[in-house]
Amino acid sequence: MGVAGSAGGVSAGGGTGGFGISFGGGGIGFGVGSHTPVYRSPLDYEQERTSHERNNLLTADRALDWNARKSGWEHAYVAVAANDLRFLRDGAEPALGLDAVAEASASRSRDLTWSYRGNGLSKSWDLGYVYGTVIARTKGKSRPDTSAFVHLFRTDEGGKWRMTADWEQPFSKR
Repeated sequence: MGVAGSAGGVSAGGGTGGFGISFGGGGIGFGVGSHTPVYRSPLDYEQERTSHERNNLLTADRALDWNARKSGWEHAYVAVAANDLRFLRDGAEPALGLDAVAEASASRSRDLTWSYRGNGLSKSWDLGYVYGTVIARTKGKSRPDTSAFVHLFRTDEGGKWRMTADWEQPFSKR
């Protein structure tokens, strides 16, 4: 079914799975029903998928902070990390695996402020990174500790982002 008016008019159409109405010269549209995205080109699909995966990656990274504040570092890493997580800190041996990371981060402050500076994704949308600065406030210290961080992620078999490396490097204290 379709009804169309002159330029600036109204058009309506129905089909399998939906019904659509547009007003004006094609500038405003409204749709009801099941919707399968239609991409005009492979580039449109790539941009949409990259945007979606970047959002999921950043959500996973922010979940680390949320879970650490709420339940502690052990719970935070279990929620977002891969089983073979690498935990790299200046002046300490690298920790490998969730148990070792939980032990290494047990005394770490939960009062952190993350400042994201950038992120990136592989073209295959299965590897990503987030980097920036983190400020740790510790009771009794006059100045907070500031570090640079990089979090490396990969997707698991179910497509969920999992942290595979957590690296921090403190800035010099001049």
